[in-house]
Amino acid sequence: MERNALDALADFSAGCFFASLLVSGAILYMARGRSRLHAVAAAMFAWLVLMNVVLFALIYVRNVLGTHFEAVTNLYQATCIPMCVCLLYGLARPGFLTLRALSAHIVPALVPLALYALFPNHTLYVVCMSLLACYGLAGMLWAGDALRRYNRGIRQWCSYTEGVDVSWVFYVLASFALLYVVWLLASYHGSRWVNALYNFCCSAIFVFVAWCLRTHEVVMCADGVEDDAQAEASACGMPPARHFTEEFRRAFDEGQVFLTPRLTLTLLAERLHTNRTYLSAYINQGLHTTFYDYVNRYRVEYAKRLLVSQESTMEAVALRSGFNSLSTFTRVFVSAVGISPSQYRK
Repeated sequence: MERNALDALADFSAGCFFASLLVSGAILYMARGRSRLHAVAAAMFAWLVLMNVVLFALIYVRNVLGTHFEAVTNLYQATCIPMCVCLLYGLARPGFLTLRALSAHIVPALVPLALYALFPNHTLYVVCMSLLACYGLAGMLWAGDALRRYNRGIRQWCSYTEGVDVSWVFYVLASFALLYVVWLLASYHGSRWVNALYNFCCSAIFVFVAWCLRTHEVVMCADGVEDDAQAEASACGMPPARHFTEEFRRAFDEGQVFLTPRLTLTLLAERLHTNRTYLSAYINQGLHTTFYDYVNRYRVEYAKRLLVSQESTMEAVALRSGFNSLSTFTRVFVSAVGISPSQYRK
């Protein structure tokens, strides 16, 4: 009875895992037009669905594989490690994740499976699994450091830090770290209840990751790297219309839209009655700059006029110029002018 219950739990967990992949893939498929990151993530989940279909098919030829069945399935499942690592790369370095980059990481992960199929022995299996485990650990450590620098860059250079929330990216990293630990346990322990635990963890984590990608946007980081939507727009080559150029300049020169503290690419696109992809392409290709560099340039010029014409405090100048904090204002001003605001006033 206990054995039957354990088998039923394992089968139920496998069904939940497959259903979660379908749900996650559907969530990202509906958002695939928003950015390249969403499109590649949708393709990644499509691969995971295909992988599980193949795994279900392998169950019916289990007798043919014999004692090598567990090793083959473990090596095959391990191909999801480079997918997770690539997704973390894409979150830590916006614009990095492409189908080519994803393929460049997945194809080498198939090599251990091919080697084991040609030379099936336990030593080769342990070596291959150990290499994949080290690759996954190194990828998560790198992503953790890159995400930390990415978050620090946003806090330093974005003038609306209260409106920027990247905590969900760290939740994704923590979820993958948990999945990595459970995968190691399932790969080296191999019991039915551990496999069921792995399937349930995958079900919850993949749906959570897909929902995070669906409901959040990746913003531009400090070193001028564009977000994935901006990078995609830059490649589309759409020339801006003359009337749009006039409307854009009027919004800054006359409307002084840059004084809005929490101005974002999306808000500006709504004001100009266009979409953020077209607007991003115009700024990147037509003006050869990034959105926040362009906005901060206007804010600094406005602040310079306030500094020489008024006796307001530095904090008041910062707020009136569109910055949300004195520290951000000082940092951006020094970067643009070369001296501090107080030195400029003197």
